[in-house]
Amino acid sequence: MSDCNDQMKEQDCPANFDRCAKMSLDFEVGGLKTESYAKSCYTKSGCESGNAVFQNCKKIDGATCELDCCDKDGCNAGTVTAVSVILVVACTLMALFR
Repeated sequence: MSDCNDQMKEQDCPANFDRCAKMSLDFEVGGLKTESYAKSCYTKSGCESGNAVFQNCKKIDGATCELDCCDKDGCNAGTVTAVSVILVVACTLMALFR
């Protein structure tokens, strides 16, 4: 985790993304335990519904799926892992729910 923390940097969000977000997913499917954390820019509507990965996580019994959004610069500060982990989780969930 310290490697990720050392690589964190504040970024400017594209104009159509008006929120900062933190997402954490913790679930087990088919014996595969996944813990994932990400920070990114987000939209207000995305914060209200969550993305496909978040929505699929909510369908897994026993999963812990959290999405926190805020609308001030840097308000999603805190621990994060590489965003690529979310992509791996997305692929895993899509394969499982097809």
